[in-house]
Amino acid sequence: LFNNKLETTISFYDITVDNKVMGFGPTKQQDGTVNSKGVEVEVNANPIAGLNLRGGFSYNDAKVTASESAPGLVGRRFEQAGPETSYNFWADYKNQEGLVKNLGFGVCFNGASDYNTMVNYPVVGDFILPAYTIFNAAVYYEVEKFRISLKANNLTDKEYYTGWSTVTPQAPRAFLGTFTYKF
Repeated sequence: LFNNKLETTISFYDITVDNKVMGFGPTKQQDGTVNSKGVEVEVNANPIAGLNLRGGFSYNDAKVTASESAPGLVGRRFEQAGPETSYNFWADYKNQEGLVKNLGFGVCFNGASDYNTMVNYPVVGDFILPAYTIFNAAVYYEVEKFRISLKANNLTDKEYYTGWSTVTPQAPRAFLGTFTYKF
């Protein structure tokens, strides 16, 4: 749209998987049915020269719909589905003229909703990884043959985790510098 200044992708899905392995320990049986319904949206915009905006959002409603071996899971979200929502946004601007021509900067955030990573383990109980949002930023200078950049990931030094029946700590605040030469 708008002379290629705006593009978007929207995906809807409704997926049912039969014969999923359900249950616990030696009593596991391949008798489950799960359903995932959701939407994923991605938007890329270049409203003015040098400005790039990118954003994404996903929502996944995933539930066990049938299981003779684990009837207590019917109607519950299964842990392999991950967080119900995830999102990201990136804004980048590269100066097009003047004293600071080719100097650019960018900011972003990304995150996810809370996530019950132990839903299928009733002996243990629920174990919920909290929702998180992290922020990043970059500054760079770029010309035809090279680019020099400095980037800060997880600016607020947020402690956050991912996992699937595990707890995997994610990277704390980090600063990166790069030099790229184009042949």
